[in-house]
Amino acid sequence: MYQNNAPLANNAAYPQYQQPDSMYYNPNQHQMVPGNQIVPGNMMAGGQPMPGVIVQMNQPNPCLWESGPYKNELCGCFDDCKTCLMSFCCSCIQYGKNYEQIHGEGCLQQGLIYLALAYFKIPCIVHMGFRKEVRQKFNIPGTDWDDFLITWCCSCCALAQDAREIEWRKQEAARRGIPF
Repeated sequence: MYQNNAPLANNAAYPQYQQPDSMYYNPNQHQMVPGNQIVPGNMMAGGQPMPGVIVQMNQPNPCLWESGPYKNELCGCFDDCKTCLMSFCCSCIQYGKNYEQIHGEGCLQQGLIYLALAYFKIPCIVHMGFRKEVRQKFNIPGTDWDDFLITWCCSCCALAQDAREIEWRKQEAARRGIPF
């Protein structure tokens, strides 16, 4: 520090920075106990525990689907010709239907977004995000890069695969009695 271009003397008016003492939060003062509860670890005078709040940490619901690849092949159009034709001729409608199957609403809106992006030859922008949602929902391994390449190069096949996969998973969920 300088005053009038001369260094200041180190005196009581300008104390050196000191490390905080133990009264500050220390992340090691808490411990985990069964049930994912955090319990304060400091004790008050007389050995009594410090008052505190027990926080229940909820973990996300585990995926109901075993990890594994798509049950339907990317180029398996002859397994369901109707879906294949819909994906090829009316891809925006197929995308909207697929979106609605997963989210419960938004068929028209998402179909129009897909159509607008298809006009500029870039529907993969929304489709790759949707494909990632499908992978995450059904615990299918893959990467964002895979989703991009598939939706960019084979968008009709990817739409048909998504539709067949969603239908198969819906039927499997009903058969197993798990929520879709």
